[in-house]
Amino acid sequence: GPLSLAWAVILLALRDMGGWVALRGTHRWYVPLLLAPLREVLVLSAWALAPFKQHVSWRGKRFRLGAGTLLYLEPEQASVIATR
Repeated sequence: GPLSLAWAVILLALRDMGGWVALRGTHRWYVPLLLAPLREVLVLSAWALAPFKQHVSWRGKRFRLGAGTLLYLEPEQASVIATR
C-alpha cells in the first residue's frame, strides 16, 4: 500500500544521498534528490524498451540477440563493403 511505497522512496533517497556523501562529501547533498525522478524514468524506459531490441553494441561490436538470450556476432558491414 501507500506506506510501503513511501518506505521504498525513503530507502532509495537514503541510498542515493549516502552514495553521494561517500563519494563527494556533504557539499550539494541535495543533488541526488533532485535527479532521482529523472533517473527512475530513464531506467523504467530502458526496461520497457528492452524486449523490443534485437541488437546490442558491446565493446564496439554489434551483436544480434537470439533465442535464450544467445548473442550472435554480426558481420561488420564496413569490411564487407571494402572487400567488394
